Amino acid sequence: MSNYKMCMIPAYPLENVQLLKDRVIFPYVCYRTFGESLRLVTKRTEDYPYLSYLEGVDLIPLPEDQPHMEAAVRYMSEHAEEIDLLFLFGARGEYMKLARTYKSLRPDGIIYLKLDTNIDWANAYPLHDSQFSIFLKDCDIISCEARRLQSFLYKKWQRPVEYIPNGVYYPLYPEAGSVCFEEKENMILTVGRLGTAQKNTLLLLYAYALAFLQLKEPWDLVMVGSVTPEFQSEYEEFCRRFPARRCLFYCRNDFTADRGNQTSV
Repeated sequence: MSNYKMCMIPAYPLENVQLLKDRVIFPYVCYRTFGESLRLVTKRTEDYPYLSYLEGVDLIPLPEDQPHMEAAVRYMSEHAEEIDLLFLFGARGEYMKLARTYKSLRPDGIIYLKLDTNIDWANAYPLHDSQFSIFLKDCDIISCEARRLQSFLYKKWQRPVEYIPNGVYYPLYPEAGSVCFEEKENMILTVGRLGTAQKNTLLLLYAYALAFLQLKEPWDLVMVGSVTPEFQSEYEEFCRRFPARRCLFYCRNDFTADRGNQTSV
């Protein structure tokens, strides 16, 4: 199998927490499986302590005095020959010039587009825009994370769309392999941007409340992440309505504290 020189460029500057999310972990898994190298090209927004988990990955900082994608296109014009496989995250207009620049310099290079989409976004892609259509043609491999979206996009775009769901890369969590089932706790865990429309945390909260009375054993619902002010209010209302439910709430608005605020109900 070929050893590819890989590069991932985000549409917006990377935050530290994103180094362990799918936009970076997926390229990292590919690199560890069949890559020679992997570089992350981004403007710096902060320190990146999570980079220490990604063995062998190089973070290439873009100039601070230029807009992110403008600097990324310039970087690509100078380094395209060094990149065999380019990872993009999201079918975004910001990527159109970058992809065209890469393909014009490396017609034999591969562009992998991970859509990270939902049905609303899938319906809103500007297929009437000729430049966006060229962008999709420039992408050699396109994948999405749900079977229904895969079928929908295949019919709408008339081109192959791969189904690759998000998963857990266990080599990053070696201790997980030694946990016996009997050692696990009765816990439902969600980690993310609590209260945002995409996460629909309120639905989970009330589904838990409805299921609570049917549970043969006590189960805890644990929510970890940044929280919107709206969801904070909804959560407090939930606590008033269902005081018997056990819900642990770790609010990490900056994602840097070892432990945030906890409320047990």
